[in-house]
Amino acid sequence: MTASGREFAFDPNDPEFDVDPNPTWDHLRENDPVHWWPAAHGWVVTRYDDVVTVLTDRRFSTELSHYPKMPLDLPDDLLASHRLLARHGLFWVPLADHRRIRSVLAPLFTAGAVEAYRPLVETVADDVLSPLEGSARLDLAAQVTTGLPLEMTMNLLGMPRRRHTEFRLFGGAIVDLFYPGISQVAVEEKAAHMPRGLALLDELLDERQAAPGDDLLSRMLHAQHNGETLTRDEVRSMVALLMSTASEPVGHLINVAMVNLLRHPEAMAEVRADASLIPAAVDEAYRYDGFGKLNLPRFPLEDVELSGVRIGKGQQVFGVFASASRDERAFPDAAVFDIHRDNRKSLLFGDGPHVCLGRWLSKVVVETMIEKLVTRFPAMRLSGEPVYTQNTFFRKMVSVPVEVGR
Repeated sequence: MTASGREFAFDPNDPEFDVDPNPTWDHLRENDPVHWWPAAHGWVVTRYDDVVTVLTDRRFSTELSHYPKMPLDLPDDLLASHRLLARHGLFWVPLADHRRIRSVLAPLFTAGAVEAYRPLVETVADDVLSPLEGSARLDLAAQVTTGLPLEMTMNLLGMPRRRHTEFRLFGGAIVDLFYPGISQVAVEEKAAHMPRGLALLDELLDERQAAPGDDLLSRMLHAQHNGETLTRDEVRSMVALLMSTASEPVGHLINVAMVNLLRHPEAMAEVRADASLIPAAVDEAYRYDGFGKLNLPRFPLEDVELSGVRIGKGQQVFGVFASASRDERAFPDAAVFDIHRDNRKSLLFGDGPHVCLGRWLSKVVVETMIEKLVTRFPAMRLSGEPVYTQNTFFRKMVSVPVEVGR
């Protein structure tokens, strides 16, 4: 039962959940912190310490081979294109391959290494925002963040501008084909873009193999560490991962940061006066108003107990970052938006062996965009509430109306 006396039902697809998920997370943390969700045949874990355990404890695996309900006996040549990309992707590969891939790629994604891309990031951000200057009203989601992150990634990867439209369709298909609620008609429509996108990617890989450039694709293709390299399939999957994570989380993070700064004028005034506060403001916006619903599952390698609940070997476990980030046990006064908060426990980029490899690159993109927005449009204010669309993985804003003045 909820505080209002109604029977509790966990439904992350309820439109009211998108607007404000915190009553749901509050109820679960206090009353049912390890909640069995029949619809997904898995456990929803909501307390901070339990979520960190799921992320860092070696008894939990991301490998689909440890999920009994997942048939894995098909050879590569019988898998659909998007499933093939997933099989060789960083998140799902066996642990030994995961360690090798990360060790090879890690030097390309350090905080220092990604600084080389900042001028390009600033150029793309300016290209997106310059045509909007002089407008009295804007829609941040529809006009800025919907297309920006993927455009940014295509530039970072060095994809030829003449091919951006085709690669954009390819990137969108990668994201949508993993969406559980997608219709069969949409599956067929999106899948049609995969062969062409992969063919273009292979052409590009052949070119960069013979003549490397300064772009991120060339650097991944030729990366080495202690004699180890990536296979062609692994490079293709890394491109797919970058295109998909750029299409969704980066855009959501910009939206969430801007909406919460606009809702808290004092914090916005501080950020406008001191751009060095932007990283802390972004961390706090995510902690305070997490856009994720259910993070990718883990699978116990043995029976495990969390908060007094026994979880069976091989069962799906969803550790919810958005709920953990509002846990008073980890973040006192969690319902207060405070950009000066100590957020060293932040789960913005996860934790453990699968902490986001591209976190420093994501930070450059998001923080650059926030700085451009708050300085170019100093009078910006919300002119209406954000509008969300149904999505299994994210609280996805499709409209953020603002007035920017002239």
